Amino acid sequence: MLTTDGEFHSFARQLRRLEEDGLAEATRVKVAPFADFAERFAAAAAEGGHDLVFFSQVFFNSGHAVQDLGALVGAVPDAAAVIVIDGYHGFLALPTDLAAVEGRAFYLAGGYKYAMAGEGAAFLHAPPGRGLRPRDTGWFASFGTLEAEDDGPVPYAAGGARFLGATFDPVGLYRFNAVMDWLDGLGLTVAAIHAHVRALQRRFVAGLAALGRDSLHPGRLVVPVEAAASAALGPAIFAMVAMGSPRGRESTAQGLLGSISTIALVVASVVGGALFDRDMSWPFLFFVVGIAICLVLGLLVWRGGAQRSVTRPEPVPEVAPELRG
Repeated sequence: MLTTDGEFHSFARQLRRLEEDGLAEATRVKVAPFADFAERFAAAAAEGGHDLVFFSQVFFNSGHAVQDLGALVGAVPDAAAVIVIDGYHGFLALPTDLAAVEGRAFYLAGGYKYAMAGEGAAFLHAPPGRGLRPRDTGWFASFGTLEAEDDGPVPYAAGGARFLGATFDPVGLYRFNAVMDWLDGLGLTVAAIHAHVRALQRRFVAGLAALGRDSLHPGRLVVPVEAAASAALGPAIFAMVAMGSPRGRESTAQGLLGSISTIALVVASVVGGALFDRDMSWPFLFFVVGIAICLVLGLLVWRGGAQRSVTRPEPVPEVAPELRG
């Protein structure tokens, strides 16, 4: 397998586990330095001999984006190699045209990030004509052949449905469609959103440079700090919510938290922009105050959950001797 050292935990963890059992051998190309990453990865791919080539469109821990997906895909010489692009951190954030790679590469993305649709709405683009037969399979993978005789090879659907699993909760798909309809009604495109964000970034960086403070020089900005903090705090917050939720409702509470977090992110972005127009320091003050409030509320939820977790269950009534089996 050929991949990078900047892949998200879901793939990185799985690959490491396969390596532990001797089921995979991986070559990891370092993402940094960013300036020549594409050239280095393409050179590694051109060496050939890979069963799987996996890389991100936008790397989660740095924000570095691959500008030319076609160049990396085209560098893979083995026609049988499976090429997978993790597009999660680029979907609906970067204008993306898969026309150059749609016949060669798989593309993964979903609604949890910038698509604002929450969990349960991920998707896979499968290049046509790739008759792969996944070993990890579900009965949806050949829904149309359920009534047929099954004494031969395990059948699969002709298209991308061969990668389906089994019964799933479709609520995420309705959320996704609602968000897409909302954006369409507003006339917002990915290109317009991206251009707006880049303009705000340039304005912010220019404002930092104008302050004349060496500690805030644009060259010293570090994106991975925020990514690392989010990676550490996210699971802890979800665990705290589960502890403070009624028994049997933990998953529902965590799902609500995810949806509310997406709404809060949109609101905070709008409020942050308005505050920035008034004074450059106000968004930072708003952030600190908001974090402090959330910390206090989170500790209160955790305290309630901790008290509940140590509550002793009521004793089971003793059974009369004549009723004992």
